[in-house]
Amino acid sequence: MTMIPLLVAAAIVAAFPQDPQVGAKSAAAAPSIVVMPGDSWDRDGSSLPPGSVVRLAPGIHRPAVWRAVQGTPEAPIVLRFEASSADGAGGQAGIIVGGEVGLELLDCRHVRVESLVVIGPTVAGIRLRGGESLSLRSVLLARLGPDDQADGIDAEGVSDLRVQGVRIDGWSDAAIDLRDVRDADVRQLELLAMSGRRNGVGIRLAGRLEGVRVEDAVIRGVPVGVELDGVETVEDAAAPASPSPSPLGVVIRDLLLDRPAIGLEIRSPTGVLIERSTMVDPEVAVRLPDGASPRMVRLVRNLVVWQPSRLRAFGEVAASARPEGITWGESLWWSAELPTALAILGSIPGTLEVPPRHAPDPKIDVRGIPSETLAAEFGRPTR
Repeated sequence: MTMIPLLVAAAIVAAFPQDPQVGAKSAAAAPSIVVMPGDSWDRDGSSLPPGSVVRLAPGIHRPAVWRAVQGTPEAPIVLRFEASSADGAGGQAGIIVGGEVGLELLDCRHVRVESLVVIGPTVAGIRLRGGESLSLRSVLLARLGPDDQADGIDAEGVSDLRVQGVRIDGWSDAAIDLRDVRDADVRQLELLAMSGRRNGVGIRLAGRLEGVRVEDAVIRGVPVGVELDGVETVEDAAAPASPSPSPLGVVIRDLLLDRPAIGLEIRSPTGVLIERSTMVDPEVAVRLPDGASPRMVRLVRNLVVWQPSRLRAFGEVAASARPEGITWGESLWWSAELPTALAILGSIPGTLEVPPRHAPDPKIDVRGIPSETLAAEFGRPTR
């Protein structure tokens, strides 16, 4: 049942090696704790001193909740699985299976989760509530749900969040769901829809956000690629009547949205920049639902490519939505059906600083990166 996810996990771990300095600091400060399959490993603030390293031994583990676990900047608490080497790269690993939430961190500080595999929880793979200085690195989450609200990573009220090297295979609500988050760096994501799951939204950003950056993500086969739902900067929320523009709360860069039904769903965010991203074969590129009223949303040097008859509309804007807060810089929209299809695709929602380009053919590769030199300034940057 778990062979394919474990092989994928081995590849993820190899691509993102563990930080040797963490082990060195932790070993000098606190013991290494090995959790055996079947053991309860819930923890609270008094049970793990700073610098502790918790290792999941090879085998199947139950879910866990950590409450008020406190590391320090110099001695973070580290959680990782322990892979056996008996069978080489395909050896058995410690994995979390089932339950409602695979791993829940409540009001924790200076905790690093590395090389973790979670399979089959019904509500969330990893849930973060409150806390600060939390890191998720080299994580595989798979077969989440079938609860309609099942998320991959569900984070709310967190400060200083680092997410890197995460693959999520099949979920129901949102693969990545960030709400009321300050200072977050989320990068190197692979979010893959799976049959039998709703796979609702790739990345959802909502609430009061400040200093959030999402970069280098591949999102394939989902109903909605990115949903911006009421995003606002902390400064903007504190002084809503101020005429001065707020600083950007969110920067999204270097995304590949591959065959989404809706590429971007924009509700009422404030202070968002989306740049150098590629959208391939959407049915609708941008949607504004009822009541949407975005402010200071800017899109620059993005690329949209589609097969003839795949794209139904550049945008869908509800009657009560107000798209004027969206601004487009240079962009390239290409299909072999252009310019003939322009008359039926409608208009791009928002204000166009310059007309969109419809040539040349960018000749994108499987990563969504243009191989045509004249289109290289649009879409995902060259590696």
